[in-house]
Amino acid sequence: MTKIRYVLPVIAWVLLHASPVSATEPLGLYNTIARYEFSLAGIGFGKIAIGTNETDSTYDSRLLVKSRGVASLFVKHSSDTKLQGARTQTGYIPHLYETNFQTRNKKKYIKLEYDAKGNIGKETSVPEDTDRPKVPTDQKLGAHDPLSLLFEIRKKLYDALANSQKTFSVSMYDGRRLSRIQVDVIDIVTREVAGQKQRLIHVATSRAPIAGYTEKELLRMKDSPQTLQVYFSDDANLWPMLMEVNVFMATLRGEWVKNCDTIDACF
Repeated sequence: MTKIRYVLPVIAWVLLHASPVSATEPLGLYNTIARYEFSLAGIGFGKIAIGTNETDSTYDSRLLVKSRGVASLFVKHSSDTKLQGARTQTGYIPHLYETNFQTRNKKKYIKLEYDAKGNIGKETSVPEDTDRPKVPTDQKLGAHDPLSLLFEIRKKLYDALANSQKTFSVSMYDGRRLSRIQVDVIDIVTREVAGQKQRLIHVATSRAPIAGYTEKELLRMKDSPQTLQVYFSDDANLWPMLMEVNVFMATLRGEWVKNCDTIDACF
């Protein structure tokens, strides 16, 4: 169950050829409140509720994650993550990223405060990580927090589709580790989501460690490399609708279930 322990947090950052509609329409603002449910081999595993609010000049988001069913028996996990930032024509500039999470009995609080250019000015980590190497300040420049990553990937996916590009990458810093997220556009597919067949854009995402990883984490990633398959709606919304990753001999599946009026109602 050690591998499973890291799946829900990874999905959180989650949570990219025909002539897709999304490449011919302007990219819509990412405004939604949605619930996703996760299952492992058909057994309930966890749930996620995400709320996003985007205007022409700002963006913010909140993400709630909670394990359930068999996952709670082995790797009970919950988190509450918030984000605020500025939106420009070229991308997203985070202002504040804050997360409270608990895995088993271990609680963690991380707060990242950014300057006007989107570079980290102050970091808070409670308790402090004393068992992992520090990420050099210069390497963090331009890296996105896990929630801004979703906004940035969505925009880069739109640009890639419009320019017939097959791959791109984005850096991510979560307050402990710096990673490079590789995104490969696979194809247009038809999959069933919430009981209905939908035309989706299939992308494969993988994570490469750059700095801040412990030896144990690096060994685990080497022994069990994981590729997250993500399916976005093929329209101007480009919303993630379905996620799949292989765990042991089974598939962990995250699926959009419904939209809600409030994030609490979705959770």
